[in-house]
Amino acid sequence: MEEKIIELVNSRADKIDCLNGKKVLSVSVGEVKKQNSLSSRSGSPILIKYLDNEVVCAEYIWAKFLESPQESYHAQERAYSHAEKHGISAPIPKPYFFDTNNNVVFMEMKTGINVLELTLRYGFSLNLFPNDDLRKLFFEIGFWLQRFHASVEIEETTNLKTIIEKVNSELKSTVSFSQLEKNSLSDALKRLYNKPVAKQEFPLVIPHNDFTLRNLFMQHAGGFNIVDWDAMVHPCFPQKALCWWDLTILIINMQSMLKLEPIIKISRIKTLCNAVIEGYFSENATVSNIGADEFLQCIYYVYTLKYWLGIDSDRPLWKVYGASRGMGNRYVARLRRMLLAGKADICGG
Repeated sequence: MEEKIIELVNSRADKIDCLNGKKVLSVSVGEVKKQNSLSSRSGSPILIKYLDNEVVCAEYIWAKFLESPQESYHAQERAYSHAEKHGISAPIPKPYFFDTNNNVVFMEMKTGINVLELTLRYGFSLNLFPNDDLRKLFFEIGFWLQRFHASVEIEETTNLKTIIEKVNSELKSTVSFSQLEKNSLSDALKRLYNKPVAKQEFPLVIPHNDFTLRNLFMQHAGGFNIVDWDAMVHPCFPQKALCWWDLTILIINMQSMLKLEPIIKISRIKTLCNAVIEGYFSENATVSNIGADEFLQCIYYVYTLKYWLGIDSDRPLWKVYGASRGMGNRYVARLRRMLLAGKADICGG
């Protein structure tokens, strides 16, 4: 495999930005590994040495091994292209080329400190830098996410009523709630169904689908990177969704840190969740008539229940964060209480 990778890089060097018109001196393939410890897919760093104006330079790129490299490449290229047109492509690894014979996509290599690690350190009061810096980072992540969603809108709309109807239908067959609990949840959905926001049409976007802490990296020089864009074409995830799908996934993932309560501080995780939400709703043409409060009181509740039931996901939320996840069942119980209370409460339950 190593020889094939080297051959591919040498033969497609013109597709790699840093090598455009440059002489390649050597290509070294690193150890095949996961880009983060929780990833289900693996890749390998590729070190390329080249000559630039008689100076020997070195650059790393990333080779990611995937079952559907062509689909993954085109999805990531589309996301990068849309973001680039809006001047927000920096966090996205630029895809260079793919090879279906070896099931690999070559792309820009993005590095940094994993934001999951930073969040845990902050929650444990072991943060490595001032609290305001981390809060600012999460605000910037939320702000970037809403701008990305605005750049990948498609010419199709839907409303919350349609989603509530789908959730209600799925609720009837779930085994994760008793009949009495199902009745309570149906009543909560009925109240939301009659709200004006439920009737409003919103454009669909192309979602990332795995916008979680493990896929976010803080750059040492400032800013952040986002990886695992192949989730956009994962067969068990939606290819199009309302923008709040990615936002809900991130908030739920952040709140899952509360499984470690009281060792981890609820107030600190809530601070970061609020920073993401404030960033997302600070300037968003797509949801200009929706504020953060309305999102939390209505949309977030519906989307959390939607995820709990496994709609548009490979597994229901209670299985993702509960079974076989050690203390994860503590967090699942917290979310369950929130849902049965009939209202969303960030870090509550």
